[in-house]
Amino acid sequence: LDPQEWAMMKSHSEIGERIVAAMPFPGTQEVARIVRHHHEAFDGSGYPDCLAGESIPLAARILSIADSYDAMATTRPYHQARRHEAIMEILEEGAGGKYDPLLLRKFIQVLETSECRAMRAPRRENLEVAMGPAHAVRERQAACGPANRESTALV
Repeated sequence: LDPQEWAMMKSHSEIGERIVAAMPFPGTQEVARIVRHHHEAFDGSGYPDCLAGESIPLAARILSIADSYDAMATTRPYHQARRHEAIMEILEEGAGGKYDPLLLRKFIQVLETSECRAMRAPRRENLEVAMGPAHAVRERQAACGPANRESTALV
């Protein structure tokens, strides 16, 4: 991305904050704060406010990890989905930098026993090729339905 495109892309957390804050429901101000800060980095290198450590709302730190995992586990126009092991390596490299190291450890513990993790078995990576990316995503979403949500709590 060029600098102008990067700036536009980074503005989504502030735009999302304004949209959520305008909703007339209880709790939207706190949710708006989480949306605003979900791209902050534990070491202060994130955006939009360069918050660091525990200055970043807890829920935003959790969302950052979960959002990163999902972004890497899902095929996007600009990259193929990565396998679970590759995603774990990338996340672990970000511990203390992009991600809160304590929350990342908890996330990894939960994810290791979760049906919501990205495909692991070597032959399952062929599922996306054979059935298409939408089928693979639907399969993962079905496994992560309401019945499994309690098992994915981090703290």
